[in-house]
Amino acid sequence: MFKKLNQPINVSLINRLFFPNDLDEIEKINKGRCFIWAYIAYQSFSNLEIWSMGSHAFVRSSVNKLFYDAEIDNGVDDWRDLPATNFGQGCGKACCKHPAEHHHCIEQFKYLWRGAAQWYDINWEKLDKHIKKKLKCDPIIKQSLSV
Repeated sequence: MFKKLNQPINVSLINRLFFPNDLDEIEKINKGRCFIWAYIAYQSFSNLEIWSMGSHAFVRSSVNKLFYDAEIDNGVDDWRDLPATNFGQGCGKACCKHPAEHHHCIEQFKYLWRGAAQWYDINWEKLDKHIKKKLKCDPIIKQSLSV
Protein backbone atom coordinates (compact mmCIF):
# COMPACT_ATOMS: atom_id res chain seq x y z
CA MET A 1 0.00 0.00 0.00
CA PHE A 2 1.00 3.61 -0.57
CA LYS A 3 2.73 5.23 2.38
CA LYS A 4 0.04 6.97 4.42
CA LEU A 5 0.09 10.74 4.57
CA ASN A 6 1.61 11.92 7.82
CA GLN A 7 -0.62 14.95 8.28
CA PRO A 8 -4.02 15.65 9.84
CA ILE A 9 -6.98 14.19 8.03
CA ASN A 10 -8.28 16.34 5.19
CA VAL A 11 -11.96 15.50 4.74
CA SER A 12 -12.39 17.89 1.81
CA LEU A 13 -9.49 16.29 -0.03
CA ILE A 14 -10.99 12.81 0.33
CA ASN A 15 -14.36 14.07 -0.87
CA ARG A 16 -12.85 15.93 -3.83
CA LEU A 17 -10.58 13.09 -4.97
CA PHE A 18 -12.84 10.10 -4.41
CA PHE A 19 -16.41 11.44 -4.44
CA PRO A 20 -16.36 14.34 -6.95
CA ASN A 21 -19.95 13.73 -8.05
CA ASP A 22 -21.22 14.22 -4.50
CA LEU A 23 -19.63 17.57 -3.66
CA ASP A 24 -22.96 19.42 -3.87
CA GLU A 25 -24.62 16.92 -1.53
CA ILE A 26 -21.91 15.45 0.70
CA GLU A 27 -24.49 13.75 2.94
CA LYS A 28 -25.20 11.33 0.06
CA ILE A 29 -21.84 9.67 0.73
CA ASN A 30 -23.04 8.81 4.23
CA LYS A 31 -26.16 7.12 2.87
CA GLY A 32 -24.63 3.78 1.98
CA ARG A 33 -21.03 4.51 1.03
CA CYS A 34 -19.71 5.68 4.40
CA PHE A 35 -17.75 2.45 4.77
CA ILE A 36 -15.91 3.23 1.52
CA TRP A 37 -15.19 6.77 2.69
CA ALA A 38 -13.92 5.55 6.08
CA TYR A 39 -11.73 2.91 4.43
CA ILE A 40 -10.23 5.48 2.04
CA ALA A 41 -9.56 7.91 4.90
CA TYR A 42 -7.98 5.18 7.02
CA GLN A 43 -5.78 3.95 4.16
CA SER A 44 -4.76 7.50 3.19
CA PHE A 45 -3.85 9.23 6.46
CA SER A 46 -1.69 8.02 9.32
CA ASN A 47 -2.86 8.40 12.90
CA LEU A 48 -6.43 7.38 12.11
CA GLU A 49 -8.50 4.64 13.69
CA ILE A 50 -11.36 3.06 11.77
CA TRP A 51 -14.68 2.84 13.61
CA SER A 52 -18.26 1.89 12.92
CA MET A 53 -21.63 1.37 14.53
CA GLY A 54 -24.48 -0.69 13.13
CA SER A 55 -25.28 1.69 10.31
CA HIS A 56 -22.34 4.07 9.90
CA ALA A 57 -18.57 3.90 9.40
CA PHE A 58 -16.19 6.73 10.24
CA VAL A 59 -12.68 7.46 11.52
CA ARG A 60 -11.15 8.88 14.67
CA SER A 61 -7.87 10.73 14.94
CA SER A 62 -5.55 9.06 17.42
CA VAL A 63 -3.89 12.47 17.86
CA ASN A 64 -6.77 14.85 18.64
CA LYS A 65 -9.32 12.12 19.51
CA LEU A 66 -11.97 13.66 17.23
CA PHE A 67 -14.34 11.70 14.97
CA TYR A 68 -14.73 12.43 11.24
CA ASP A 69 -16.86 11.36 8.32
CA ALA A 70 -17.64 12.80 4.89
CA GLU A 71 -19.78 15.58 6.39
CA ILE A 72 -17.54 16.65 9.27
CA ASP A 73 -14.40 18.61 8.36
CA ASN A 74 -13.43 19.75 11.85
CA GLY A 75 -14.22 16.61 13.83
CA VAL A 76 -16.51 16.06 16.80
CA ASP A 77 -15.76 14.84 20.32
CA ASP A 78 -18.51 12.21 20.44
CA TRP A 79 -19.31 9.83 17.57
CA ARG A 80 -23.03 10.32 18.27
CA ASP A 81 -22.60 13.92 17.07
CA LEU A 82 -21.88 12.73 13.52
CA PRO A 83 -25.17 13.49 11.70
CA ALA A 84 -25.23 10.10 9.97
CA THR A 85 -25.35 8.25 13.31
CA ASN A 86 -28.71 9.87 14.14
CA PHE A 87 -27.49 10.54 17.69
CA GLY A 88 -26.35 6.93 18.01
CA GLN A 89 -29.73 5.53 16.95
CA GLY A 90 -28.83 4.75 13.33
CA CYS A 91 -31.87 3.98 11.23
CA GLY A 92 -33.87 2.98 14.30
CA LYS A 93 -33.73 -0.79 13.80
CA ALA A 94 -32.06 -2.81 16.55
CA CYS A 95 -29.21 -3.88 14.26
CA CYS A 96 -28.41 -0.22 13.53
CA LYS A 97 -28.25 0.79 17.19
CA HIS A 98 -25.06 -1.10 17.98
CA PRO A 99 -22.66 1.15 19.85
CA ALA A 100 -19.64 2.37 17.94
CA GLU A 101 -16.53 0.25 18.07
CA HIS A 102 -12.93 0.77 17.13
CA HIS A 103 -11.77 -1.89 14.69
CA HIS A 104 -8.26 -2.77 15.73
CA CYS A 105 -7.48 -4.35 12.39
CA ILE A 106 -8.68 -3.50 8.93
CA GLU A 107 -9.61 -7.13 8.25
CA GLN A 108 -12.21 -6.99 11.02
CA PHE A 109 -13.69 -3.85 9.46
CA LYS A 110 -13.79 -5.44 6.00
CA TYR A 111 -15.47 -8.53 7.42
CA LEU A 112 -18.16 -6.53 9.20
CA TRP A 113 -18.87 -4.46 6.08
CA ARG A 114 -18.68 -7.40 3.64
CA GLY A 115 -22.39 -7.23 2.77
CA ALA A 116 -22.20 -3.55 1.83
CA ALA A 117 -18.95 -4.20 -0.06
CA GLN A 118 -20.68 -6.93 -2.03
CA TRP A 119 -23.68 -4.66 -2.70
CA TYR A 120 -21.40 -1.91 -4.05
CA ASP A 121 -19.13 -4.41 -5.82
CA ILE A 122 -16.06 -3.35 -3.83
CA ASN A 123 -12.83 -5.21 -4.40
CA TRP A 124 -10.54 -4.08 -1.58
CA GLU A 125 -7.33 -4.70 -3.54
CA LYS A 126 -8.58 -2.65 -6.50
CA LEU A 127 -9.70 0.09 -4.13
CA ASP A 128 -6.22 0.16 -2.56
CA LYS A 129 -4.66 0.60 -6.02
CA HIS A 130 -7.17 3.35 -6.82
CA ILE A 131 -6.32 5.17 -3.57
CA LYS A 132 -2.61 4.95 -4.27
CA LYS A 133 -3.04 6.26 -7.82
CA LYS A 134 -5.29 9.16 -6.81
CA LEU A 135 -2.98 10.26 -4.01
CA LYS A 136 0.14 10.05 -6.15
CA CYS A 137 -1.46 12.06 -8.96
CA ASP A 138 -2.95 14.86 -6.88
CA PRO A 139 -0.82 18.03 -7.18
CA ILE A 140 -1.49 19.13 -3.58
CA ILE A 141 -0.41 15.76 -2.21
CA LYS A 142 2.64 15.56 -4.49
CA GLN A 143 3.75 18.98 -3.29
CA SER A 144 3.34 18.09 0.38
CA LEU A 145 5.27 14.84 -0.11
CA SER A 146 8.22 16.64 -1.69
CA VAL A 147 8.56 19.25 1.09
